[in-house]
Amino acid sequence: MNATSRFSGAVWFDAAKKTDCLIGGIGSIGSWLALALARTVGSITLVDMDTVDLENLGGQFFRQKNVGEQKTASLRDNLDEFAFNMALIRTKVARIQEVAPSIYPAIVFSCFDNMEARKVLFENWILRTQCVENNYPIFIDCRLGFDYYQIFCVTKDRIEDYRKTLFNDGEIPETPCTLKCTTNVAMMAAANMTGFLQNHLSNVVTQTPMSMVPFFKGYNLTYNLDTDTYDPT
Repeated sequence: MNATSRFSGAVWFDAAKKTDCLIGGIGSIGSWLALALARTVGSITLVDMDTVDLENLGGQFFRQKNVGEQKTASLRDNLDEFAFNMALIRTKVARIQEVAPSIYPAIVFSCFDNMEARKVLFENWILRTQCVENNYPIFIDCRLGFDYYQIFCVTKDRIEDYRKTLFNDGEIPETPCTLKCTTNVAMMAAANMTGFLQNHLSNVVTQTPMSMVPFFKGYNLTYNLDTDTYDPT
């Protein structure tokens, strides 16, 4: 028996252990996503430029002793302890605009809280996947609110569909600072993002669409409402 024995029989398991991922933004979504992925994939690159603030502790995977530290270094240490060194963790302290597309793997997760960074990450992922032969690239983006999340799973055939969902940051209504996020909704989003990657890898391994990888999944906790149709309003 070992730390992975409870799920090592999964169709996606061997492929996942050879998978490299990049997470852009390691706050409310990205920090919990990193924990789930660190028990699933072979390696993760964490990209963020922020430090841990006291207000981050209520909704993100950081500890009190991390306050004032770089998020990337703190999260790497927490993952080593809570994910038992299952994955190789790399870190990059930078704005995503400063990260060259050449370091991007085929699988990228967008967990930013702004549209500008999301757009840069997406366009650089496209550039990278055009340069590297890989039959299973995927870009998984999550947009989080206090009681809802929206997840987009973008494969090469859905690039233009995803572009239609992008807009300018100035179009986003400002929400009160006291209604930004909760741990449970962020964890729900991260769990679904990880599950969609596992399904994607299952389809790659079997060469059949046996597992669901939706282009869009939305969920509103207040109304317990699931939707698979993106509505920009």
